[in-house]
Amino acid sequence: RRFDAAAASPLSRSARGASSVAAAGAGASGPLISASELASQLEKGAGSKPVKVLDATWYLPAKKRDGRDDFARARVPSAQYFDIDAIADRASPLKHTL
Repeated sequence: RRFDAAAASPLSRSARGASSVAAAGAGASGPLISASELASQLEKGAGSKPVKVLDATWYLPAKKRDGRDDFARARVPSAQYFDIDAIADRASPLKHTL
Protein backbone atom coordinates (compact mmCIF):
# COMPACT_ATOMS: atom_id res chain seq x y z
CA ARG A 1 0.00 0.00 0.00
CA ARG A 2 1.37 3.43 -0.96
CA PHE A 3 2.10 5.94 1.81
CA ASP A 4 -0.29 8.90 1.64
CA ALA A 5 1.41 11.75 3.51
CA ALA A 6 -1.64 14.00 3.48
CA ALA A 7 -3.90 11.34 4.96
CA ALA A 8 -1.35 10.27 7.55
CA SER A 9 -0.49 13.67 8.92
CA PRO A 10 -2.43 15.23 11.80
CA LEU A 11 -1.01 18.53 10.54
CA SER A 12 -2.69 18.15 7.17
CA ARG A 13 -6.04 17.47 8.85
CA SER A 14 -5.82 20.28 11.41
CA ALA A 15 -4.03 22.90 9.38
CA ARG A 16 -5.20 22.48 5.80
CA GLY A 17 -3.04 24.42 3.39
CA ALA A 18 -0.07 24.71 5.75
CA SER A 19 3.15 24.29 3.79
CA SER A 20 5.31 23.25 6.74
CA VAL A 21 5.15 22.25 10.37
CA ALA A 22 4.47 25.30 12.54
CA ALA A 23 7.57 25.10 14.69
CA ALA A 24 10.72 27.12 15.10
CA GLY A 25 13.38 25.84 12.74
CA ALA A 26 10.96 23.68 10.77
CA GLY A 27 11.76 22.87 7.20
CA ALA A 28 14.26 20.85 5.23
CA SER A 29 17.14 21.96 7.46
CA GLY A 30 15.29 21.58 10.78
CA PRO A 31 14.28 18.49 12.75
CA LEU A 32 10.61 18.76 11.74
CA ILE A 33 9.29 18.66 8.19
CA SER A 34 5.85 18.65 6.60
CA ALA A 35 4.09 15.47 5.51
CA SER A 36 4.68 16.32 1.83
CA GLU A 37 8.39 16.95 2.48
CA LEU A 38 8.61 13.59 4.25
CA ALA A 39 6.93 11.80 1.36
CA SER A 40 9.35 13.44 -1.06
CA GLN A 41 12.38 12.44 1.04
CA LEU A 42 11.16 8.84 1.33
CA GLU A 43 10.60 8.62 -2.43
CA LYS A 44 14.12 9.96 -3.16
CA GLY A 45 15.80 7.48 -0.85
CA ALA A 46 18.53 8.15 1.69
CA GLY A 47 20.44 10.88 -0.17
CA SER A 48 23.09 12.89 1.62
CA LYS A 49 20.93 13.49 4.71
CA PRO A 50 18.96 10.35 5.52
CA VAL A 51 15.58 10.92 7.12
CA LYS A 52 14.86 9.14 10.40
CA VAL A 53 11.17 8.75 11.24
CA LEU A 54 10.09 8.09 14.82
CA ASP A 55 6.48 7.31 15.67
CA ALA A 56 5.90 8.48 19.24
CA THR A 57 2.14 7.95 19.30
CA TRP A 58 0.93 7.98 22.90
CA TYR A 59 -2.57 8.17 24.41
CA LEU A 60 -3.89 9.16 27.82
CA PRO A 61 -4.86 6.04 29.82
CA ALA A 62 -8.57 6.94 29.64
CA LYS A 63 -8.45 6.46 25.85
CA LYS A 64 -7.68 2.75 26.32
CA ARG A 65 -5.53 2.78 23.17
CA ASP A 66 -1.95 1.77 22.63
CA GLY A 67 0.34 3.70 20.28
CA ARG A 68 2.42 0.58 19.66
CA ASP A 69 -0.70 -1.23 18.39
CA ASP A 70 -1.43 1.66 16.01
CA PHE A 71 2.20 1.54 14.85
CA ALA A 72 1.92 -2.20 14.16
CA ARG A 73 -1.21 -1.65 12.04
CA ALA A 74 -0.04 1.28 9.89
CA ARG A 75 3.10 3.38 9.81
CA VAL A 76 5.35 5.45 7.62
CA PRO A 77 7.72 3.13 5.74
CA SER A 78 11.03 2.67 7.62
CA ALA A 79 9.64 4.34 10.76
CA GLN A 80 10.71 3.15 14.19
CA TYR A 81 8.53 3.21 17.28
CA PHE A 82 9.66 5.51 20.11
CA ASP A 83 8.25 4.42 23.48
CA ILE A 84 8.54 7.37 25.88
CA ASP A 85 7.45 5.21 28.81
CA ALA A 86 10.30 2.78 28.18
CA ILE A 87 12.97 5.46 28.60
CA ALA A 88 11.27 7.83 31.06
CA ASP A 89 13.06 8.66 34.30
CA ARG A 90 10.90 6.84 36.85
CA ALA A 91 12.69 8.64 39.71
CA SER A 92 11.33 11.99 38.54
CA PRO A 93 8.05 13.22 40.03
CA LEU A 94 7.08 14.38 36.51
CA LYS A 95 5.79 11.79 34.07
CA HIS A 96 7.71 11.20 30.86
CA THR A 97 10.84 13.05 32.01
CA LEU A 98 13.84 11.90 30.01
